[in-house]
Amino acid sequence: MVMGSNAGQRSSGLARLLALAVASAGLAGCAMSERGPDSNGFVQQVRSVLGDQAQRDVPVSQLVDARWEQLCMHRDGSLTLNLIELEQRHVLRVPFRQLTVNESTSPDSLDGQCLQRNEMVRLRRHGNDANAPIVFERAAVVEPAVTALAQQ
Repeated sequence: MVMGSNAGQRSSGLARLLALAVASAGLAGCAMSERGPDSNGFVQQVRSVLGDQAQRDVPVSQLVDARWEQLCMHRDGSLTLNLIELEQRHVLRVPFRQLTVNESTSPDSLDGQCLQRNEMVRLRRHGNDANAPIVFERAAVVEPAVTALAQQ
């Protein structure tokens, strides 16, 4: 009986060790950054860029500090933003009452998407109030061939 108990303790300890190894490996590939914007600062930057306009297409570089290469968005009860710089990631969680993205079923949704600094994003105020939530959407992309035809 004692031998079976030791085997159970070993397998339980092994399971904990395996869980720790998996968690460590996940963090090793993308270290969490201690520096970076806070949620309120990011919201204020987005509101400042949008100004008093109802909607505006802007490059991601206007929303994030120069060192960040990507802005990733995910809906999960709030808007989760991942700012990625090389192998560092800074995570911001913002309530939907401030910033949001459309559900993934919407054709212009950025849920689960990452944008590079040079890509465009549409900021759209969801309502008439200055404090209304701002929605991140996929900016309209005009194909060069379509633009050339329109100019003829």
